[in-house]
Amino acid sequence: MFEGFRITLRKFVKFIVKGKNRVGHLRNGIVLFILTFITLPGLAQQSPTQPDSLRELPVAIADSSRQAADSARFQGSAPPPQRQSDINTTINYQANDSIDFDVINRVLYLYGDSKIDYGKIKLNADYIEYNWGKNLLTAYGVPDSTGRVRGKPLFEDGAESFVTDSIRYNFVTKKALISGVVTEQGEGIVQADRVKRLANGAAAMGTVKYTTCNLADPHFHIEANKIMMLPGDKFISGPFHLEVANIPTPLGFLFGLFPIQKPNEAGSGIIIPKYGEEARRGFFLRDGGYYFAVNEYFDARLTGDIYSKGSWSLNLATRYQKRYAFRGSLGMQYTNLRLSDDIENDERNQEFWVRWNHTPETRGNNRLSASVNAGTSGFNQINPGNNLQTSLRQEFNSSVSYSTTFLQNRMNFSTNFRLNQNVRTRRAEILLPEVALGLNRIYPFKKAGSTGKTWYEKVNFSWNFNATNRLTNELTGVLSSDGKTDSIAGFNSDALPIILRNANNGGRHTLPISTSFNIFKHITVSPNVSLTEYWYLKSLEDWQWDSTYSKFIPQDTVNGFARALEYRASAAFTTRLYGTFQIQPKLRELTGVEAIRHVMIPNVSLSYRPNFAEEQYNIYQTVTNPTTNKEQYYSRFQGAVLGGPGSGESGTVSFSVQNNLEMKARDRSDSTGVGTVKVPLLENFSVASSYNFLADEFRLAPISINTRTKLFDDKVNLTVTSVIDPYIWRVDSIVLADNGDRTVYQTQLDRYAWNNGQGLGYITSARIALSTTLRPDQGKTTRRSIDNELGDRTYRYMEEEIQDILQNPDDYVDWSVPWSMRVNYNIDYSRKGYADPTIRQTVRFSGDVSISENWKFNFSSGYDLQKQEFISQTTNVGLIRNLHCWEMQFDWTPLGTYKQYSLDLRVKASLLQDLKLSRRRNFLDQ
Repeated sequence: MFEGFRITLRKFVKFIVKGKNRVGHLRNGIVLFILTFITLPGLAQQSPTQPDSLRELPVAIADSSRQAADSARFQGSAPPPQRQSDINTTINYQANDSIDFDVINRVLYLYGDSKIDYGKIKLNADYIEYNWGKNLLTAYGVPDSTGRVRGKPLFEDGAESFVTDSIRYNFVTKKALISGVVTEQGEGIVQADRVKRLANGAAAMGTVKYTTCNLADPHFHIEANKIMMLPGDKFISGPFHLEVANIPTPLGFLFGLFPIQKPNEAGSGIIIPKYGEEARRGFFLRDGGYYFAVNEYFDARLTGDIYSKGSWSLNLATRYQKRYAFRGSLGMQYTNLRLSDDIENDERNQEFWVRWNHTPETRGNNRLSASVNAGTSGFNQINPGNNLQTSLRQEFNSSVSYSTTFLQNRMNFSTNFRLNQNVRTRRAEILLPEVALGLNRIYPFKKAGSTGKTWYEKVNFSWNFNATNRLTNELTGVLSSDGKTDSIAGFNSDALPIILRNANNGGRHTLPISTSFNIFKHITVSPNVSLTEYWYLKSLEDWQWDSTYSKFIPQDTVNGFARALEYRASAAFTTRLYGTFQIQPKLRELTGVEAIRHVMIPNVSLSYRPNFAEEQYNIYQTVTNPTTNKEQYYSRFQGAVLGGPGSGESGTVSFSVQNNLEMKARDRSDSTGVGTVKVPLLENFSVASSYNFLADEFRLAPISINTRTKLFDDKVNLTVTSVIDPYIWRVDSIVLADNGDRTVYQTQLDRYAWNNGQGLGYITSARIALSTTLRPDQGKTTRRSIDNELGDRTYRYMEEEIQDILQNPDDYVDWSVPWSMRVNYNIDYSRKGYADPTIRQTVRFSGDVSISENWKFNFSSGYDLQKQEFISQTTNVGLIRNLHCWEMQFDWTPLGTYKQYSLDLRVKASLLQDLKLSRRRNFLDQ
C-alpha cells in the first residue's frame, strides 16, 4: 500500500531531520558526483572502446512526470560504506517546478530548471534525479510542446563548461555515460554523440567532431568514429578524415595520437600549404609545414616551398615572450634557386635572409634591444612578397644594442652593433662596435630649490664620447690600403684580411654649453658654444696628384694617435606671432565660420666657425689642382669614420618661417548650436635658407619651400616640396647625340637670378604628393570597436596581434567594409640649370570590393605615366572567399619576372572571426 507513496518538500525536510544517516549518504553522493566531474572538459573527447553494462537513455523523455530511475544496471550498486562527510562548503539545490522524494525507492526528483551548486561547480538541467540506493545520478533535458528539447544538462567548473543531452553517473563504480556532448577546448569545439567514462579515469568517445567553427552546424570538422582519452596525457584516435560543408574529403589518416591541450596553451599542428604556379620556378606547394607550440613563452613555425623546376626553400619563424621582461621574434629563410631548366645544368643560386626583433620590457637600468633585417643581395628579387615596400627596398639596416645608466642615472653607457646593406650594389658596412658614454645635462649655477629662471641658472653643459669601428667590403677610398682600388668584395676568407686592415675607427668628444633667456619679453634667445675633439689611430699625409685617375691620393698613412679640436658658437632667436581675423556677423551666419587664425613662427640663428684649414691648426694640406689651377684642401682625416674639423671660415645667419592657418567654425553636429570646431586650412607652410657672410662665393644657400595640408574634410593629404637655386647658369656648349638626346655643358655663376631678370631662381627639385583612403566611415576598424567585439575574451598573443591590426590595416581585409580604395599620386621634378628636366609621375593604388556578402576582390598596382606602363613589381589581383571560420584566397601576379598565381585554403583564427577580418599574409611574416 506504500508502493506509490511520496512526500512533499515540507515532509522531506522533516525526513532529513530524522534520518541523518540517509541524508549524509545522499550528500556524500552528490559531492562525489561533482568532484568526479571536475575533469569532464577533457572527458568530452572520447569514444567507447570497452564493453559495459551501461545502457544509454533516450535524449527526449516523452513523459516528464515522475519515473523510476532503474533505466541502467550497474555492477556493485550497493551503497558505499559510511564515512565522515568531506563537504567543505554548502550545497545548494533548487527546482522551479517541484522537488519530490520517493521514500520506498530512495529517489530524489528535481523538476523544471533544476540546479545543483557546489562552490564554483554548477549543474543545470530541466530534470535531475538521484537514486542513492543504486548510487546513480541522472540528468537530461525535456521536450516541450513543439518537440524541442529544453533544459539540456549544463556543467560548469569556473571557466570550463560543456553541454550534454544526458548524463548518468555511478558513485561506486565511478563510471559515467554521457550523450550529446559539446565543449570548447581552446579555439576548438568538440562534439561527441556518446562518451563513456571508465573507472580508471580514462574516457572513450564515439562519433566525434572537432572544429574551430562555433556554429551548431559547423562549416568544416575533423571526424573520427572512436577516440580514447588518457586524462591529462593524450588522445588516441582511430581513422579520421576532414569534412567541409558536410562533404567528406580524402584528407585524413588511419590513426592519430595527440597531446591534450591545456587551458590557455596553444596546440601544435600541421600547416596546410598553398599551391599555384610561377612563371620562372613552375608549379609549387608553398608555406606548408608544422607549427610547434613549445610552451607558454615560445613557439615556432617551420615551413617550406617546393617547385616543379627544382627550386626549394625553408623558413623558420619563432616568437617568444616573457611578461614584464621582453618579447621578440626570429625568422630565418633559405632559398635554393635552380637557374636553368636544363637537367644536365644544375647551376643554383643560394640566398638567405635573417630577421630578428627583440623588444625589452624591463623596468631597470639595463636594456637590450635588436632589430636585424639582413641577408644576401638577391633574396628579395627571388622571393617577392606581399609587402611591397620590402620588395622594392634596396637598403636595409640592422642593429643590436645594449644600454645602461649608473651613478644614480647621472651617466649613461651604450654599445651597438650595426649593419647597413645595399642589396643592389652589394655594398655592406659593419659598425662593430659602436660605444657611447655620456654625462647627463648639469646646471652648475642652479641653487637647490630654485626655479632656475635667471639666465645664469639656466647655464648647462653635458659631455658625450662616441667611438666606433667601421668595416666595409667597398675597397675604395682614401683610407684603404690601395687608394686606386674600386671594387666590392665578399665577406670571405680571401677578402677578410684586406677588410680588417682597412678598418676605419676613431672617437669623438663633444661638450655643448648653452643657456636661454628672453629679450623684449617674447623673443627667446638660446646661445650655445660647442667643443668637439676627434681621436684617431691613423692619419693621412702627402697628398699628390695622380694623373692616371685624375685625383689627389695620399702617399703616406701614418699609424699612431692623432687628434684635432673644433669649436663653434651660435645663438638662436625665436618667437611666435598670432593674428586673428574675426568674421562679420552676417557672413558668420551664412557660412558658419567665426574666425580665421594665423600662427607664424620665425627662427633666426647666428653661427661662427673658424677656418681649420689654416696652417696653424695643422689639419689640412693645401694643394693646387693642375686641371683647374685652383687651390684645394685635403684633411689629415679625409674619409674618417667620425669626420673632422671643417675647412673654410663660416659666419652664417640661418632663417626660416613656419606658418599655420586654421579656421574656427560652428560644429554642425552640436544640437545646441553653440559648439565650435577647429578646421586646419594649412597645416604647415615653411621657407628656409641661410647666408654665409664669410664665404668667398655662393653665400646664399638654396631656398627650400615646404607645404603640407589636408583637403576635403581630411580625406586627401597634400604635400608640396621644392628647392630653388638663386644663382644663374651659363651655357658653355650643347652636344646632340644621334638619338636626339642632348648634353648641356654649363657653369654656375656667382650672380643672383633676380639681378638678371630671372625671378627668384631655378627650381632644381620639386615634388607633389597626393594620397587618400576612401572607405565607408562606419567600417573603420578602431581600437574601441575591437575592444567592444572581443569583450573579456583572452587569447595567447592577442594584444600583440591587435596592435599589429591597428598599425598595419593594409595587411587585413575587413569584411564589414563593402569597399575600400587607397590611392597615391606622386610627381617628381628635377633639373640642373639648362639641362633637360627629369619628370616622373606615378600612381599607386590598392583596395578591395565586396562582390557579395562572402566574396571579395582585392587589387594593387602602380602606373608610370611617363613610360605609360604598369609597374610590374606592384601589380597583383586576388579573390577571397569568406565562410565564417575558414577562407579561400586566390592571388595572381600577371606582370614581371615572377609571374605567378596561388590558391590558399585555410582556417581563420577565432580572433579574426570575431573581428570579421582576414589576414593578407601569415602572422609570422615580417
